[in-house]
Amino acid sequence: VRSNSLGAVGFLGDNRRMNVAITRARRHVTLVCDSSTICNNEFLARLLRHIRQHGQVRHVEPGSYGGDYGLGFSPPALPSIS
Repeated sequence: VRSNSLGAVGFLGDNRRMNVAITRARRHVTLVCDSSTICNNEFLARLLRHIRQHGQVRHVEPGSYGGDYGLGFSPPALPSIS
């Protein structure tokens, strides 16, 4: 779901889908989001609050998408296809 001025979360607003996606994780859940968009949904806002209290949050500023992406590590290079 893209960030938008309406704060619409699309299919992520289906609590049943999100419940299945989150509870299937065995070791780790990663949430990549625009917090101002998802906080318009009560369930997602609660999830983000829980992650902030019990997990780790990394902030990435717009336009800073190079290097380690704010994650503390660089993603592996993709193999070239020749």
